Amino acid sequence: MPQVTITTPSGRQSVTNPFWGYTFHPIDPSFGAPFSGWRKTLRRPASNSPNAKDDPVALKNVLNRRAFTTTKNTYKLFSIRNWDLFSNHTASSGSGTNSLESVHDDIHDSVGGRGHMGDPRYAGHDPIFFLHHCNVDRLLALWQAINYDVPITPGSSQNGTWTEAADVEIGPDTPLTPFWNTDTTFWDSTISTAGVVDFTTFGYTYPEFQGLDLSNKTAVRQAISRIVTRLYGPRPIRPRAEGAGPQSFMAVPSAPAGDEPVSAESLNYSREWSARIICDQFEIGKSFTVYAFLGEAPDDPEQWEEDPSSVGSHGFFVNRDPSRCENCQKQAGGRVEAFIHLSNTLIDLDDVNDPALDVDQIEPYLQQKGISIRIRTLEGDVINPTDLKTFSAEIISTPLREERGHHQLPILGE
Repeated sequence: MPQVTITTPSGRQSVTNPFWGYTFHPIDPSFGAPFSGWRKTLRRPASNSPNAKDDPVALKNVLNRRAFTTTKNTYKLFSIRNWDLFSNHTASSGSGTNSLESVHDDIHDSVGGRGHMGDPRYAGHDPIFFLHHCNVDRLLALWQAINYDVPITPGSSQNGTWTEAADVEIGPDTPLTPFWNTDTTFWDSTISTAGVVDFTTFGYTYPEFQGLDLSNKTAVRQAISRIVTRLYGPRPIRPRAEGAGPQSFMAVPSAPAGDEPVSAESLNYSREWSARIICDQFEIGKSFTVYAFLGEAPDDPEQWEEDPSSVGSHGFFVNRDPSRCENCQKQAGGRVEAFIHLSNTLIDLDDVNDPALDVDQIEPYLQQKGISIRIRTLEGDVINPTDLKTFSAEIISTPLREERGHHQLPILGE
């Protein structure tokens, strides 16, 4: 809506919707095509033409079709009990579900398409970028409230920054330069007066925390766990059996919510099944979406979003000009991962007669039916997975166990 009604000190007023879009005045001369021809930020435009426009119908359809997957991925964020696995999508062997960075990336692709939100160089010009990132911060605050006892994992500075030497350990007490806390010190990630771990340090909050005694961390964790389950948990998972990691059994062929969410205690399946995607996202050179299908995929890519055989998709948010992005150049050659979860689809199938989703039933079923993987850039180009040197997909099966106690939420073991 170009106009919205808001409440002001002088009453209700109709104003220009600040999130409708941004008009450039002028277009920055550094912009590349097609962005150099678009005077306004665009969401899901149908072409690269200078006359292209927002396509709100396409945007609504994509968001509606992906809403269930987005909800699942968001809920499963809270099953991760490790900061590294929660915070970023670097390929690992310990998570079994999508990170906050992966959920973030998928929203960029869904909203932007070939438009501004779909490219890291231009996304920040779309006002909806700030709504999106406020929600990312909110999800982080919810995860921190539930996992307040999970420490930030020290790591390497890798190639360093303007203020940090290369190959040194960085951790909670590393200064967050260039953000000053006082005239002589920087903010850091400790639980102290200089730390930014607690979002209330900056005087804001989120609706989920209203009325809670934030000094009582146990009570806050219980309350936020219930809220997260209510918002995102119609089909929660149980944490994997202790000491049991994801087990791969099948490489994927590289061919051209209820009224009341159930609790973790009432879930009836004992394994989580997922398609695990690993790749160097810069090999394709632009943002793209990976689609998974039970059986054969439709020949027409325009049907991939809504075909009944689709079991989900995942978007990769990629800078198409990494030569102008130092961080992209540092990441080039590295591997990222994403997960397309299958269990909710499998448990609803009439020809799956095992509600527990055990290996002896589901493995032969999936081997018989097959999982097809397809890749398409946000511009619509179809990429054959076999043409990519770094792309791989496999089905993993993760044993789950019930978690009874203070959380009401699943916790994936490390």
